[in-house]
Amino acid sequence: MKANRKFINNDDAVSPVIAVILLVAITVVLAASIWFIVNGMTDTADKAPTAVYQVKDANDKAAAFNVTCVSGDKIKIAELEFRINGASITTGTYIPSDATYFEAGYVWYSGILTDPLTSGDLITIVHTPTNTAILSKIVA
Repeated sequence: MKANRKFINNDDAVSPVIAVILLVAITVVLAASIWFIVNGMTDTADKAPTAVYQVKDANDKAAAFNVTCVSGDKIKIAELEFRINGASITTGTYIPSDATYFEAGYVWYSGILTDPLTSGDLITIVHTPTNTAILSKIVA
C-alpha cells in the first residue's frame, strides 16, 4: 500500500506538460490567425460568364447579323460589348427590347452596319467587367 501513496503525491511532471499544451495551442491559434489574414488579402479575380451563342447571317457582304444566346449564364446587357475587328458596335438592339439580361432565347440584332462585313472580319462579344471575349466568330 505504501507504493500506491507514493505516486499520488508526485506532481513533478504536471507543470511542463501544461506548458507544452499551452505553447502548442498558442502556436495553432497564431498560425490560423495569420492564415486568415493572408487569405483575405489575396485578390479573387472575377470569372467570365459562360454561354453558347449562335451567329446568323454573318457572311461576306452582309449588312447586318444576329447573335442568339442558345444557353448558359444570364449576363447583364450593360456588361456586354459587341465588336467587329476590335471596334465597338453601337447600333445594336436586343429582342426583347426591354431585356436587362442576355439569356437563352434572346437575340441581339446588329442593325445596319456602316461598312458591310467582309470575309475574315472578327466578331467578338466581350464581357467588360473581366475584359474577356465570350464569343469570337470569323466571318466566312
